[in-house]
Formats: sequence, structure tokens, C-alpha cells
Amino acid sequence: MPVVGRARPYPKHTKLGRLMWDRGLTANETAFQSKVYHRTLTELLAGRVKPSPKQLHGLCQVLGVEPDQLLEDTYPHLAPERTVSNA
Repeated sequence: MPVVGRARPYPKHTKLGRLMWDRGLTANETAFQSKVYHRTLTELLAGRVKPSPKQLHGLCQVLGVEPDQLLEDTYPHLAPERTVSNA
């Protein structure tokens, strides 16, 4: 899918951003090819969310990598998980 006009820059501090940059992929191309919603890809690039198994699979196929090469060691911008108490 050709990109019309200039592609917007995206964060490269995440593994996903670096892999996309190394392969010359834009966010639009990556979202389209991996079938990941563009807004979700933006959140993934910023490190604010973890990819679901389906998203991870699609991104790994497009980028030609294994999941461990794509997943971050930590997600510092991720909101803490809420726990449900039984009380």
C-alpha cells in the first residue's frame, strides 16, 4: 500500500519502533499489513499497552521476528493492573 504524502514520525524508543524503522515501514503500512488498528499501533509504539496475542502474531509476521524480539522487557508507561478483591 503506497503512502501518499509524508509519513508522520513515530517513536523509536520501543522495540516495535526500532524494528519498523530498520525495515523502512511506516505506521500506516504496519497497521494495514498486520491488521492492527492504527490507534492501537500508536499506543504500542509509545509503550503504553502490551499487544494482545492476535496483535503480536500479526506484527511478528509483518516484521519477520519472533515474539521475544518484539515484546518489551518492561512497560513503564503501562497503568498498573487492577486487582479484584473477593471481599
